[in-house]
Amino acid sequence: MRKTEIILLVIIFVSSIFILNGFTEITNTIAIFSSMLLAILYFLFGFLLLNNKHIYKIFSKSTYQDLNALKITMGAILGIILSNILSGLLFKLMLWPGANAMLMVSGLTIILGLMFLVIVQLVTRKIEFIHNLRYFIWMVCFAIMYFMPYRTLIEARYLEKYPDYSNAMSRYYENNTDENKHIFDVENQKYQDQKMREFGVRKNN
Repeated sequence: MRKTEIILLVIIFVSSIFILNGFTEITNTIAIFSSMLLAILYFLFGFLLLNNKHIYKIFSKSTYQDLNALKITMGAILGIILSNILSGLLFKLMLWPGANAMLMVSGLTIILGLMFLVIVQLVTRKIEFIHNLRYFIWMVCFAIMYFMPYRTLIEARYLEKYPDYSNAMSRYYENNTDENKHIFDVENQKYQDQKMREFGVRKNN
């Protein structure tokens, strides 16, 4: 792994821990920015990162001396897969709509990508992607977030300080009925009003 990638991974992990413990104001922005930056790096420069090459040497001929077309292609494909996984994890962490759909797509791309990867590795015996630590890390994160109920995430973030809002959101995410949506909308307005009051108090102090 390159240093930039490791730094972003650490920032994402630490900010996620803070978010899951209810500290969501600044850490939300940090998690979103660092996750999207890493996703963009994977998407655009996966063919370098996943071959353990420096991005700043992208125009250097020496970078490509030990790379063939297959390694570059596999790096690009797996970079897109990792970018998709990271986006899905971010959506789930932020409780944004469409997170489960994105994670399902990510799961399919993982399965198809690994199948293709194993086949290529067995045929060529030249590509070492399958042994890379980053895949293990992202697959573990994917499995945890995919199977983690929304209620667990919601309660971790809101239950202690905003129990009514937490319960209303949990019911709405678990059973999307008109009644639950109405209750959630009411509690969401109360939550927003309370956050504004808290912000006003901090600003005055």
